[in-house]
Amino acid sequence: MKCFWIVENFAKEPSFKGLTDACKALGYPLLEINGDYSRDMLAKVDSPCVVLNGSIKMVKLVREGLPFNYHPVTYCDFPNYRCSSYYTHFGPYLFNDKYCLMTLKELVRQKYDVWGHYGKDGVVFIRPDSGEKTFQAGLLDIIDLAQLHESNKDCEHDLMLVSTPKNIRWEGRFVVSRRKEIIASSTYRFQGQVAKIPSVPEETTKFCKKLLNTVSYLPDSVFCYDICQDNDGECWLLELTSFSSAGLYETDKKAIVEKVSEIALEDWNIWGRTATYQPDPEDEN
Repeated sequence: MKCFWIVENFAKEPSFKGLTDACKALGYPLLEINGDYSRDMLAKVDSPCVVLNGSIKMVKLVREGLPFNYHPVTYCDFPNYRCSSYYTHFGPYLFNDKYCLMTLKELVRQKYDVWGHYGKDGVVFIRPDSGEKTFQAGLLDIIDLAQLHESNKDCEHDLMLVSTPKNIRWEGRFVVSRRKEIIASSTYRFQGQVAKIPSVPEETTKFCKKLLNTVSYLPDSVFCYDICQDNDGECWLLELTSFSSAGLYETDKKAIVEKVSEIALEDWNIWGRTATYQPDPEDEN
C-alpha cells in the first residue's frame, strides 16, 4: 500500500507545485486541489493511508469528507498547537519568553496594566492561542485595541497570547518528526523581508536538534518548528506549526514526500490494528 497525497495549492505559489511534482516523480498517488474543491473529488482517493498538505480550511473539509478508516489524513491535531498546550514544555527556548495568556475581552479591560507590563515603544505583540489562527498575529498599539476588539467579537472569549515585542533577524521552518529527525528545512524571512532560501544557518540546525533531543512534546508524528534568531544571533523557538497546514517554502520536497509517507504508513499500520468503527449519528436516524 502506498501513501496517497492530497495537496491544495491555496497560496498559488511554487512550493506547492514542488510538492506535487515530487509526488509524481516518486510515483505516489496524488489529488491536486487548485481552488476547485468539491467533496466528490475525494472519491479519487483509493488508499486508506492519506496525507494532506493545504489550508486550515481544507484540513477540516477533507477530514469530514473521507471515510472513517482513512488515516492519518492530516498531521494537524489543532489542540496540540495552542500556545497554552506547548509553551510550558519549551519554556527556556521560547522567543516570546515574557508573556501572558488572556482573552481579548480581558485585554480590553486590563489594557493599561498589560501595556505597562509588556509594552515596548507603545506596542505589544499578540497572537491567538489557537493554532487555527483566528486573527493575524503582530504588533498592536493600544490605540488600535478597540478596533481589533470590534472586528473579532466572535472570538473575544478565546485565549490570546500577549508578549513583549522583540527584534527578529532570521526565520526558518524545519519539518521534523517523532523519530527526532529533521526531514527538511528552509529559510523564509531575513531582516523582516521574505527570503525563501533552501538552506538555513548551521547554528539553527543545531538548535533544532537540541529541541528534538531535549523536549519530549510531540503534537503530531510530523510537524514543524519555526525557529528564529534575534539580533545577537541567539536561536529561539518562534512557534509550532502543523505539517498539514504549513507552507513548505524551499524545503526539499522529495525528502518530505519520502519520509512523511514512511511515517504515515507506520501510523496507519499502528492505527489500523487498534481502531474501532464509530458510526455517524446521522446514519442511525
